Amino acid sequence: MGHVKERLAGFKAPRHVGFVDEIPRLANGKLDYSSLNQTAASMFGGDDVAEAAH
Repeated sequence: MGHVKERLAGFKAPRHVGFVDEIPRLANGKLDYSSLNQTAASMFGGDDVAEAAH
């Protein structure tokens, strides 16, 4: 993360970085943002992560 923070403005640097085995997708192949937000909230502990995307 230090590499990113050195090169980007503070508001552009991600607060959290997480890795998942598979990106959730809808039946039509598009990203399932709702499921992804829930996964992020459970990984990083809080509803603020899910709300930040809205």
